[in-house]
Amino acid sequence: MPSYDIDYSKWKRIAEQEAAEEEDEIFRSQNEMVKMPNVTMEDIYAKETGQQKQMDRLQELKIKMAVDAYEKRRPADTVMHHYWVKEAGDPEAIGEYFPTGDERNGVPIYRNQHGLVLSREAQQAGDGSEEETYSWVIGSLPDRRPLYGVKSDDLSVPTLGWQAFTAPEPGPVIRYYTQAVAARTFKERGNRAFGRRDWTGAESWYSQALKCSMDPEEYAEPYAMLLSNRSETRMKLQDFRGAADDADDALKYLKSLGPLPDGTPSCALRQKTVLRLARALQAMNRMSEAMRLLHHERRNYPHCQEMQKLAESTRLALRSVGRGTPSQSRGEREEGKEGMDSAHGKKLMAFVAMVAEDLQKQV
Repeated sequence: MPSYDIDYSKWKRIAEQEAAEEEDEIFRSQNEMVKMPNVTMEDIYAKETGQQKQMDRLQELKIKMAVDAYEKRRPADTVMHHYWVKEAGDPEAIGEYFPTGDERNGVPIYRNQHGLVLSREAQQAGDGSEEETYSWVIGSLPDRRPLYGVKSDDLSVPTLGWQAFTAPEPGPVIRYYTQAVAARTFKERGNRAFGRRDWTGAESWYSQALKCSMDPEEYAEPYAMLLSNRSETRMKLQDFRGAADDADDALKYLKSLGPLPDGTPSCALRQKTVLRLARALQAMNRMSEAMRLLHHERRNYPHCQEMQKLAESTRLALRSVGRGTPSQSRGEREEGKEGMDSAHGKKLMAFVAMVAEDLQKQV
């Protein structure tokens, strides 16, 4: 089997991103604009005098150290959520490889958008031994044609040591994703889709993040954030029942964290989720449930004007149909049965107009 020297220059982007938070390093760089540096006379002089070559060697050394460190951090005995081949000599080998649902030799089979698979293959150790060794291979299963391979018994894919079989060099540059890192990556994609007003795309990304099988006890707050975000997205899609279910589940995860100190991100997330649940209940005309929720939560967030406004609009809606609120007496509830020409009826019409205006803004 031929051997090849590793071309460390192709890892330049990974080396630059190592300074950033690991979970976002690859994805954040995907949308960065490449800027051409300004060439000065000092740069030309440095190159002519050999200083530039010395700087290039130092940069190459840093890249090599970053690559080695990234490989050492790889959990060898952990099955990854998915992989991303960033570079390879065969362009069809490039792309994200997601589990197909099938397994081979104890780990999932992964497939990219071109139909190529990343799989763990077994072979005899040789010398008459019945012991099996393993290799990770990128190739075409129907054609039984391996493009690239690396010998390894690990349950996760090595990022170094790949060799070309039937495909051109260079070998693949691989990024691995644990369950938590994959969930965070999908969440960021969902956030970007939401920012583009692509509600369907955002819901899909948040749903993918929720399917990453994170430990619910260890990642209770990330689960709550994903569910709360998807709740807001489903409100945009007018899936009010789904929005209410997501917000309710998010609050359950946040409750498992115990008391949330004021001013913390977790406390802010809970407040936002309460508002989302109340709006979803309103949209389904479950006004009594919305009022009970807001009546209780207003004491937790006395300075939240949005919650006060939402509680007032819900109270007006209940009074207009004669159902009252948790804090009303029976006599006060009877006052609300005067029809749509009454003061309460007019306030209800104003409330309906406000809701219609909010829905129009969401379209």
